[in-house]
Amino acid sequence: VRYADLVADPGGTAGRIYAALGWRFTSALRHAVVDYVAIKPRGARGVHHYSLEEFGLDPAVERDRFAFYRDHFGVAEER
Repeated sequence: VRYADLVADPGGTAGRIYAALGWRFTSALRHAVVDYVAIKPRGARGVHHYSLEEFGLDPAVERDRFAFYRDHFGVAEER
């Protein structure tokens, strides 16, 4: 699941997950997902900013280390 897809369409993304697993995704469940996201909006408790340096990691090393993942899943590199 791509995070951007989940944020843009939580109900639809959850529905696709259920479909891939062969599970039934009812309209009640879709509404529950959408309602949950509505009452817990992103950033409601403030925005968190983390850096690799805070955890003793070198951003250049980590960019190289995870390049295969970004390339495979089409994730843009952030600077």
